[in-house]
Amino acid sequence: LLELHLPDTDGRQMIRSLKAEATLPFIPLIAMATNPARDQVMAALDAGADEFIARPVNDAELLARVRAMLRLKALIEELVSLDAPLEHGVRTHTRELARAQTGMYRSEKLAALGRMAASIAHEINNPLSAILLNIYLLRQSLPPGQPIHESLDTIQQQVETIARLTEQLRYF
Repeated sequence: LLELHLPDTDGRQMIRSLKAEATLPFIPLIAMATNPARDQVMAALDAGADEFIARPVNDAELLARVRAMLRLKALIEELVSLDAPLEHGVRTHTRELARAQTGMYRSEKLAALGRMAASIAHEINNPLSAILLNIYLLRQSLPPGQPIHESLDTIQQQVETIARLTEQLRYF
């Protein structure tokens, strides 16, 4: 319970300050003899009061309102206790989503790298095929036993080595 008219203190500011620090409901006591008191009620409710009680205070009404506020506080506490596991679940799922997103990003990068490697392997294999074909044609056009056949064998071995490397690159 809070007396709204405090000496040297603005009751509405007191409600705001207390509401920022505590979860207890506040019931300001307001003198209702005049019309400006209704403005005070609205100002107190806007400041964070949960209820109000008019003066003169009726004991039965005061007790009923305090009980209502205690029920309200119990419900709020129950909601807060139900909210904690939900917040934990949201944080957990958010972390899992972030990990999945990171994994997806890595997978996309690897897929792009794989496409690039396959493209490079294809571009290298085209000239290698032409070289191997020309080696074959040269062999066919030269008489056997010529010393150039050894050079053609060396070139063919090196081209096949490059072809194996590009095949490994494509496989990667």
